[in-house]
Amino acid sequence: MSGGETAQGAADTRRISAETMLAVLLVVASGLGAVLQGQDANIDLYRYRFYIGYAFVHHRLDRDLVPSALGTFLNPTLDAFHYLGIAHLAPRVFSFLLGSLQGLNAVVVLWIARLVLPKDSSTRLLASLAAVLAASGPTARSLLGTTLGDTTVSLPALLALWLVLRGQDDSGVARVAVLGAAGFLGGAAVGLKLTMATSFVALVAVVLLGAATRTVAIGGALAFMGGSALGYLSLAGYWCWQLWQRFANPIFPYANQLFRSPYFRSAPIRDHRWLATGPWDYFSPPALMALGATTRLQEIPFRDGRLALVLLAALAWIVLRLAGRCPPLRARERSLLVHFAVLYLTWASAFYYWRYAAALEYLAPLVLVVLARAALGRLAPPVCLAAAALLLVTTTVGSWGRLDWGERWFYVRLPPQAYEPDSLVLVDSPLSSFLIPYFPEAARFAGLEWTGSQRFEELVSARIASHGGNLFWLVSRGRPAESSSPTRFGLEVTDDCGLIRTGEGKWALCRLRRPSGPRAGEPR
Repeated sequence: MSGGETAQGAADTRRISAETMLAVLLVVASGLGAVLQGQDANIDLYRYRFYIGYAFVHHRLDRDLVPSALGTFLNPTLDAFHYLGIAHLAPRVFSFLLGSLQGLNAVVVLWIARLVLPKDSSTRLLASLAAVLAASGPTARSLLGTTLGDTTVSLPALLALWLVLRGQDDSGVARVAVLGAAGFLGGAAVGLKLTMATSFVALVAVVLLGAATRTVAIGGALAFMGGSALGYLSLAGYWCWQLWQRFANPIFPYANQLFRSPYFRSAPIRDHRWLATGPWDYFSPPALMALGATTRLQEIPFRDGRLALVLLAALAWIVLRLAGRCPPLRARERSLLVHFAVLYLTWASAFYYWRYAAALEYLAPLVLVVLARAALGRLAPPVCLAAAALLLVTTTVGSWGRLDWGERWFYVRLPPQAYEPDSLVLVDSPLSSFLIPYFPEAARFAGLEWTGSQRFEELVSARIASHGGNLFWLVSRGRPAESSSPTRFGLEVTDDCGLIRTGEGKWALCRLRRPSGPRAGEPR
């Protein structure tokens, strides 16, 4: 072996060692970041995530009636993992493990960068820089250790992109296998959370681009689509079947304008707070985020200039490219930019809610590096370092809700009434559903918050009418006026109330009484 080969091998060993150390650092720092921010107390954990994970593990779909309102029917696979972690691990331990898992997103960005960028010393630095910036974004940091799930389900989506890009170097059976695996991961991400459909559409765009430019064979594209179906069904198929059997809609209550389940209105479910209402809305998010004017994009405030820098770099590259002053992008660079652009457009069209664009935030620093290299050449490293310093100094991060750490997650203490046998508990609000796992498993629950479904209202009424045992009302105290009263079912609230103490405040469990005359829920 020549001296030059020996030196090159040593350099490769040092590079691999440095990248491995960076990957470990990103994962450990993410776990520590989750712990340092405090215990997760996001409102969705209380409204439905803890309950649906518990209900899935304990097979309660037919035992309880909409205690988490429409959140009751979301795919609980990921939340079963959250429930088991909260129920069986110390809070700090579970938060560290979850944050470390979410930190792997930045590691995958590092892998993608090493595929997309040329193999030289300057680009190794830029790849590491892109990974560090990916871990430092407002969504990445604010969701560390939380059960909201967006930076957990982004992990298989980013891995799928890495495999699609990597498959461009393979041939024959190897390429088909890699693209099949990419499809599986992309489909699995959608199965875990439907909002990841935007990332899947962007992956399809990259595969179609590859097919058009003959970097992806037809067999590989078919393997990708087949793997996608398998990935989705593996993580959502069982739940889709359960919903289909009961409600004739496999993603109930969503897309009911197509499935027309009699249990819900035949109209799309949209949160009109988060919608792009005109062409300007598609161009404004980079500026809004750079200025910190983010009330149009999500509930919690943040400031982040990465999309604005990407937009400026893209405009510079387009001008220089049209002037013939920079070379064309390489195949993988084009694929990355197509993925990013399609992901942005589908996100803005479908959701316009920044937390759902976690994959976009993770990839933005790498896209910035690619465009800066193409437009600036040798000036790219110092410019990117300056941009990174600017982002790290100016980015601000909001909170989805945190508490001081305790030895247990919720500190629930139930009153004696909760242990009475043959009980039907009417739940005033989904905000009370996190208490259900602490009741005896034999108790049944029915939600009183209006779901927009007359059919569910009738089912709750029939459940009350047919129940011959104890009736209770689980009502939150000191909360916003979100609760519903059981009096609409002909029930009377008694003074026999027990206090439920939690780390989040006090709830009450009040005995209900049927007045004389017809049983509650029966026609009069």
